[in-house]
Amino acid sequence: LQLIDRNGNTTSGEFFVVNLDTGSYNKVRPNRDTGIKLIEVPQGRYSVMGTVDTYDEAGFLVENHTLAGDPEVELSENKILTIDAQLGKEVKISTPKESDGTGYQLGYRLDQDKFRMDVITGFYNPYWDHAYVVPTEPLTTGTFDFSFKQRRFAPLIRASYDGTGDSIPLEHVEFTPKLDGDKTMEAVDLGFARPDDLSGKNLNGKLAVITRDTESTVTDQIKAVTATGAAGVFIVYDGPGIFWTSVLKTDGITIPAWTLQQDEGAVLFDRIANGPTSINLKGIANSPYVYNMAMVIPEAIPTNPVDTVTKENSAVVNAHYRGSKGRVLVDSLASIRPREFVTLQVLDYYFDAPLDREEWYSTGSKWPMLKDIKWNHTVHDENRMKRSMNDIHRIYLPGEQREETWLGAANGLADREITMAYREGDKFTLNIFEQGDSQPGHWGNFAFDYPEDTSVARLYKDGKLLTTSNYFSFFYPLSVSPDPATYRITMDTAHPTGFRMSTQTNTAWTFKSERPASGRENLGLLWPTYDLELDGENKTKGGNTYHFDLSFALQSGDTPDIKGVEVEVSTDDGVTWNAAKVSSKKDGHYKVSVKNPKSGYVSLRVKAWDVNGSQIEQTIIKSYAVR
Repeated sequence: LQLIDRNGNTTSGEFFVVNLDTGSYNKVRPNRDTGIKLIEVPQGRYSVMGTVDTYDEAGFLVENHTLAGDPEVELSENKILTIDAQLGKEVKISTPKESDGTGYQLGYRLDQDKFRMDVITGFYNPYWDHAYVVPTEPLTTGTFDFSFKQRRFAPLIRASYDGTGDSIPLEHVEFTPKLDGDKTMEAVDLGFARPDDLSGKNLNGKLAVITRDTESTVTDQIKAVTATGAAGVFIVYDGPGIFWTSVLKTDGITIPAWTLQQDEGAVLFDRIANGPTSINLKGIANSPYVYNMAMVIPEAIPTNPVDTVTKENSAVVNAHYRGSKGRVLVDSLASIRPREFVTLQVLDYYFDAPLDREEWYSTGSKWPMLKDIKWNHTVHDENRMKRSMNDIHRIYLPGEQREETWLGAANGLADREITMAYREGDKFTLNIFEQGDSQPGHWGNFAFDYPEDTSVARLYKDGKLLTTSNYFSFFYPLSVSPDPATYRITMDTAHPTGFRMSTQTNTAWTFKSERPASGRENLGLLWPTYDLELDGENKTKGGNTYHFDLSFALQSGDTPDIKGVEVEVSTDDGVTWNAAKVSSKKDGHYKVSVKNPKSGYVSLRVKAWDVNGSQIEQTIIKSYAVR
C-alpha cells in the first residue's frame, strides 16, 4: 500500500484492509516518510479504504483529509496499490446563508452476505473545513455506500482590507473573546510585542499586529498589547504552515485575538509599512443558525460529491437555549442511519446562553433519506462536560418545522415520555432519569463523576422500605408482592453546581398496585407539568403576582381525575414555605398564582391526588428566577 497526498508527497493515513468474504480486517498506517505499508493477507477479495493525510507546508499539521482506496480488490498475487489523494474531489455543501464547517466525518459501509461493517472517522478542528474523496466503482457483490456528515455555522470571523475588500483568512484564538458585530480598526505593527517594541506605544482602540515570539507565550504577547490599549490583535506565524492556537480560559484575556499564516502576514506588514491600513472585521460570536448535514451516497463515491441544503429537503427547528447571561453551553449532535450501531457525537460548538437558533436538518437533494435518519442531540455544561441534557432520538421529515426549548424551567425529573414505569407479573420495571426540562423528551442523568451531584431512589410497600439505590434502571427489575398494596417511589436529587435551576428536587409517588391479570400494566404515577412563561434566563418580573398553568397526566398519558391540588412557594430555597392560590381551570388544568419577590429565586412544592389513590408530591428548589 502506497499513499500520496494532495501535494504529491508521500504521506501516512489510516486504512482498513477488509476481507470481503469473511469480514476479518487489519487496520494499518503506512510510514509517513515512505508512504508505504507492506501487508500480508491470504488470497481473496478485499476492500482497501481509508483516509490520506495531507500535511501543511511545514509538514507539522494535517491540513485536510481524503477518503480514498479501492472497495473491491482481487488479490491472487503480490500487488502494489497506490492511493493518490491528488485524484480527490472536494465535498461541498451549499447552504441558504453563508456558513463554515468546524470539521467533518468521512465514512463508508460495506454490506456483504456474511457481515456488515461501518467505518466512520471524525476530524474536528476549526481549520479542517475542506474534505476530499476519490471516486470509486460499484462493488460486483454486496453493497457499498459513502457518508459525509458536517455541522455548518455562521462564520465566526470575516476580515478584509478597508477600501479594496481583499479578504484576510483568520483563525480565532480559542478562549479569547469573540468579536460580535462589525468593526473597522487601524492596524499597527508591534513587532514581537517585546518591551522595546511597545515602549511609548498607545494603540487606544487600534488593532495590534504582532509576530509570534518563540521566547514568549501567546498569552503573554496578548496581555502585553492589551496594556497598550489595543482592541484586538493579529498574531502572525513566524514560520510556514498552519497556525492555530488557544489560551486557557483562566488566563483572563480581555481582547479578541486571531492567528494569521506567515505569507498572509507578510502582505499585511507590507501594507502597514506603506501607509495607514485599516481592517474591516465582521464577527458573529454565537451563530443564529446551524446546518446539520448527513449525506449518504449509495453504490460508490461519486465523481461530483456536491449537494445543497434547501427548505424543501430540510426540517427546521427553532431552538431556544435557556441560561443566565455569561453561561457557556456546548452542544453535540449525532446522526444515526438505519442499522448503524457505531456513531460519533462531537462536542463541536461552544456558545453563550441565552440563545435562539435556527437548526436545519438535511440529507441533501441528490440522495435524500431524511426520513430514515435519527438525530441524537445533547447539550452539555461547559464546566461539567459529563453532565448533559439529552433529547430522544428524533426523525424529521422534509419541510417539517417545530419549536424546542433547552434547559427551560422547571427542571425537575425527566418527564413521563422518557420514563419507564410498568408492572409485568410480580416485577416493577423503573427507569427514571434524574433531570429534565420544560421540553417533553429531554432527559439527563448524573455521571457521578462529580461528588457534589447526588441522587437517591427508594421503593416502599405499605410504608416499609424495600430497596434503596442511586437510581432506578430497567436493567434491574424489582420484585414485588402479587397482593394488592400501596407503593411509594421517592427520588431525591441535588446538583448545586452546573445548570443553575432546580439545584435540589424531591419527588414522591404514591399508588396502588397488584399483579395484573395478564401482560404489562403502567404504574399509577401522577406527573405534573409546569407551564412557566419565562425569558431566556428562566426569569420573570419580580415584585408582582405571577400566574402559571399546572396540569397532570398519568404514566399512561391519560388525564387523571384529580381530587385535590396544593401548591406552596418558598423564596429562601426551602427554609420557609407559604401557600399559593390554586384555581381550577378546564380540562384538568390549574391556575397557580404566586407573589414573586423582587429578586432571587422561587421554589415550588406541589401535591396532588386523584380518585384512585395515586398521589404526587414534588419539591423543586430554584424552580425559576425573578429579576
